Amino acid sequence: MKKNAQDEKNYEKLTSQNGKFYFNLKASNGQVIGTSTMFASEADCQNAIATLVGACHRAPARED
Repeated sequence: MKKNAQDEKNYEKLTSQNGKFYFNLKASNGQVIGTSTMFASEADCQNAIATLVGACHRAPARED
């Protein structure tokens, strides 16, 4: 998930029927691997994506 979350092109921004904004995070094969909460504004949705992209770049590699 970290690999996919680092690239903004993997985020699909959507608008719900009630006018709220949200996004899906997709894997390289197009499969949805995460869905956000609802945001009141498109700007808040975009800010959340930018925060995730930045956080994933800074996150340490997972050790198994």
